[in-house]
Formats: sequence, C-alpha cells, structure tokens
Amino acid sequence: MKKSTILSLATAIAVVGTSAFTFAAWDQLDATQNATLTYRKPVKLTETITQPTEGQYELGTEAPATTVEVSFEIENTDSKATKLELTPTLNDSAGTNLDSKVNIAIQDMEGNAISDNTDTVTGSETKNYKVVITPTAASYEDMNNAELTVAGKLQ
Repeated sequence: MKKSTILSLATAIAVVGTSAFTFAAWDQLDATQNATLTYRKPVKLTETITQPTEGQYELGTEAPATTVEVSFEIENTDSKATKLELTPTLNDSAGTNLDSKVNIAIQDMEGNAISDNTDTVTGSETKNYKVVITPTAASYEDMNNAELTVAGKLQ
C-alpha cells in the first residue's frame, strides 16, 4: 500500500474514533422531570325534601296552600357557580302535569319570595326553601296524592 493510502485510512479512523467518543464522563445526556397534577374537588349538589302535612280546609273556603320544605346542600368552595335555579313540578299519580292548576311559589325560610326561582350561591353552603302550592278550588280534588318535584341546577 502506498503511504498516502495508509495515511488516508489512518485519518478516517481517527475522525470516526474521535466523533464516536466525543462525550465525556461528566456530560449529562438525559433528563427526567415529574409534575404533580391537582384538580379541584367536584361540585356536589344534594337535595332533601320534607313530606308535607295533609292539607285541611273548611267547607265553603278555598283550597288551602300546602308548604313543603326543601334544602340543597352545595359542597365545594372552589365552585364557579353563582346561582341556584329551582324548578318545581307537580304531577298527579298518573304522571299528568298539574302546574297549570296550581300556583307554586318558592320562598326563603322567612317567607320572602325567590324571584325567577333563582337564588345566589356563594360557595359551600346549605340553602333552605319553602315551596308553597296553592291549588284552585276547582282543582283541589286533582291534588290528592300529587307528587312535587323540585329540581335544582347550579349555574
């Protein structure tokens, strides 16, 4: 072999060897980092409704109002909700809606009307209400064994 060929081969080997071993023992070639995920607790809305007492009325008078107490417990101080919307519905035992035969009013526990059936929410708290159902005298009989549902929705 010629000297120039040997010299070219030696140079090529030196270049490959140098580039293959360019990392020193103190070089850090990989890294790992951890992140902790944190989620706020879910908002929880629970409802409790009391059974009303039997409505009594006297002969010749209008049908009496029936009052049902309902409470909503809101759990979570991180909630973005600012309002609680209440939707009362009255159905007879066959499932027929009776809302057109009654006046349904939602009040706070002091008897003040809740306008638009919407109340302010400020975080974790219990909201107590009275639902007052007043049937017309003509529809009083339809109210026997009627079922009241009060749905609450956070907004």
